[in-house]
Amino acid sequence: MPVPDFPVGFGLPKGNEKLASAVNGALADIIADGTWLEIDMAYFPDQPVPAQFQPTT
Repeated sequence: MPVPDFPVGFGLPKGNEKLASAVNGALADIIADGTWLEIDMAYFPDQPVPAQFQPTT
């Protein structure tokens, strides 16, 4: 997933591709279904949400 212009990150053990893939998949799912947007708006209501974090379904 591309890195946005603002600081966001998840610490994962280096080399654990299985975990990284699972985390990236889960993030893609919650972005697609709008869950990420709901969480973002609950905590950062005055900040714009970049296009890559907008729901797709």
